[in-house]
Amino acid sequence: MNSKHWIMIVLILGITAVLAPAVLAAEHGGGAENLNPMNIKGDLALWTLVTFLVVLTILWKFAFGPIVRGLDAREKYLHDQRSGAETANADAQRLLEEYKEQLAGARSEIQSLRDEAQATAEKTRVSMLEMAKKEVEAVKETATRDIAAAKVQAKKELAAASANLAVEIAGKILQKQLNPESHRALIDQAVAKFSS
Repeated sequence: MNSKHWIMIVLILGITAVLAPAVLAAEHGGGAENLNPMNIKGDLALWTLVTFLVVLTILWKFAFGPIVRGLDAREKYLHDQRSGAETANADAQRLLEEYKEQLAGARSEIQSLRDEAQATAEKTRVSMLEMAKKEVEAVKETATRDIAAAKVQAKKELAAASANLAVEIAGKILQKQLNPESHRALIDQAVAKFSS
């Protein structure tokens, strides 16, 4: 309520206070003629009006002013509180939107980091697999070379042993005349030497 409302209330109360004695006099006088506003006693109406104005002045000076100021201050306080709450609500909504955006950005960053880590892990796995294949191939090639070298060495040794055996057999053949039985015995002897 603003001060205009209070003034209207006071005026209504004042008019009621001025007319109330006339109504009361009419009730006590008992006649319909006393209800006529022209039959109001002048001195009673005058003192009622004076009393009303004095009370109105006292109330206006000591009561209505502080009451109206208090009501205006209360209205201003409530308006300020509402404005502050609306501002705080707008700030909270803005912060909420910012946090949602940050959360979405963080989720996106986490997903990209996860994808990057998976891609790196896949590259590492492929790289390690390729390295392992290369190492296996290198070991295989080394083993193949070693086997080939061992074959060559074995062939050389076999050739040398065969040559030695051939020379030895030839030397024995030259020392004695061979008959078929001696020839067979000599071959058996050479094969037994070769296998040992």
